[in-house]
Parts: sequence; C-alpha cells; structure tokens
Amino acid sequence: MLEFKRLTEEDWEQFKPIDRECFPDDYIPKKLYLQYITKSGFIGFFRDEELIGYMFLQTANRYGLLNRIAVKKSLQGQGYGSIMMTFIIDYFKKRNVRKIELMVETKNKQAIALYKKYGFYFEQELWFCTIEENHLKEIEKTKTKENTELKKLTLGDLNTIVETFENVKVEEITKILENSNNLVLGLFNEKELKVMSIFEPNYAGCRSLKCKELKYFDEFIKKLKEYRANNYYNISFETNRQLAELCEKREFAGRRHLWKMEKKLEE
Repeated sequence: MLEFKRLTEEDWEQFKPIDRECFPDDYIPKKLYLQYITKSGFIGFFRDEELIGYMFLQTANRYGLLNRIAVKKSLQGQGYGSIMMTFIIDYFKKRNVRKIELMVETKNKQAIALYKKYGFYFEQELWFCTIEENHLKEIEKTKTKENTELKKLTLGDLNTIVETFENVKVEEITKILENSNNLVLGLFNEKELKVMSIFEPNYAGCRSLKCKELKYFDEFIKKLKEYRANNYYNISFETNRQLAELCEKREFAGRRHLWKMEKKLEE
C-alpha cells in the first residue's frame, strides 16, 4: 500500500540513506531534520510502511515552494516520481496556491523532464557558491582607487534599482524593501549603484546578488565585513554568466548551477 504521511523522529534511520544518496553534497543533518518534522509540509512517501521517498513543501502568500523531493535511487524510473508530483500539485491546490516554484540542478535531466511533464517551465537561471575564508582574505587584500560606499537601500532607492538592473521584478523588490526585517545593501560609486544584494545573517550571506560591473564585486564583498558573522559568505545570483565564470575561475566552494522552474495553477 502506498501512503503519504508526516515524517517523524522514528523515520530518521530510513530517511538518512535516501537523503544522502539523492543529495550527497547537500544532505539534511539530524538536527535540521528534527526541526523540519515540526513542519506540516515535510512528508514521507511510504510503501507498506517502508519509506521510499519524501518531499518538503512550503506555502506563503498563495505561493508554493517545492523545496525538496527525493525517491530511493533503486526505485527511480518506476513511476513513483509521477505519483509524488500528482500528490504535490493536489496538496498546493487544496491550499489555494496560485504558483508553484522549485529549483533543480541544470545537469539533472531526469528531474527536469519530470517537472516539464507536469507543466513546469523555466523561469530563471541561478548560481550558488560559497566564498570561504581563504578567498575572503585574498579579496580583502585587493585595493581600488574607486570612491565606493556601501549603503542600506530603502524604498527611496526603488527607481535607481529598476533603472540600474535589467529584469528586476518591481513588485517583488518593492515588497522586499517595504519589509523592515530585510537588509538590502547597495554599493555605490560616485552615486551610481553598481552592486546590490539582500543580506541574510541566517543564510550567512547574499541572496539575489546583482552586479552591474564585475570590477565592483570584490569591493562589495570587502565592505560586507561589518555585517559578517561567519568566516565565509554564501552567495546566490541570477543570469550573470560573467560572475559565474569568475566564481568558477577562483574555485569558490559549493558551486551549483540551477534552473528556477514554475507552474501556474488555475484560479
């Protein structure tokens, strides 16, 4: 019998090998697992009481996030992924979600084919990496003659942001700037915005980093020092192949190349 149900602490020993074989570089440690099982969308897929897969589903403001999905490797290609996708879409529909988002490695052709089969389409190209302590020290040694300044961005900077960076989603960045809990930082040179990012202490770095000119990237990283709580930065950015090539050339750790995919649900 196939069954979907909330994961519990007792499922950890079955969960661990599935998670580690599917996500060897990004597996969930037990401490985080014990936090996730308190969430309603952390769901196991069972066959006759045996855990054969799992998913992590999140909702906010009528948006759904397929945070994670995995099927035991020995059972992949047998239709279980399709059963899970049908469950996932129905789960979000019942919660009045209008759009589902997910991220997938560009090299994961099997998963991409599955998502396309269920109506997901490519929305954005993304990169993730980690700037570790040794690279930070090298960056901090660099010098520039540019007159740059790091500032906190507010709603008053909205027009500057939109005029500086192409493909900025105005509604999305407006909501981010309106939320006083968000720390959005911008690097200016002679009053011109060159780099911006949402800085998140919990993420230990920069999300949705945007860089107008590559030569200002190091200066931005250097000036983040006053906000740094760790000896590394995680960074994510969209549709900037030059920055991706720089990260690869410098061999920053944990480099990942992803597609953000979306599916709109009927109103």
